[in-house]
Amino acid sequence: MATPGQQLIADIRRAASGIDPTKVSNTKWLPVDAVVAEALHLPADDVYTCTISKSGNVGVRFRQSDRAESARVVVAAYNGPPSDLDSSIEAAIGRHARQARDLVLFFLWPSWRLAAVLKPVGSKLPPVIASAGPSAVIDV
Repeated sequence: MATPGQQLIADIRRAASGIDPTKVSNTKWLPVDAVVAEALHLPADDVYTCTISKSGNVGVRFRQSDRAESARVVVAAYNGPPSDLDSSIEAAIGRHARQARDLVLFFLWPSWRLAAVLKPVGSKLPPVIASAGPSAVIDV
């Protein structure tokens, strides 16, 4: 039997199948937003998914729309080179210092492996996210 986190990743993969992360669209990830929001028991508008291909994209993506700025949870579908993942996470930490979020989830696209979770110091990691097996949990 799958853990809730494994089920979440399977649901995200299903919702994201057929989505081209390189296509310019601020609505393409809405199905992923809905899946993550349901798993976290949040309204869909509280989750914003974006494509991150390099560390320089983080600031732009995290503030590219009203929804991006107001979302409590940001899901980054990282499709950049492995060598820039750490820099992209560091850029998200810097962005978090300017505008805190409840969670920032870095998934590797297309596997949807959960590479990192950023959360405020002292906040509890939601069980569904913990059971998804993040490679790193960073208190910011």
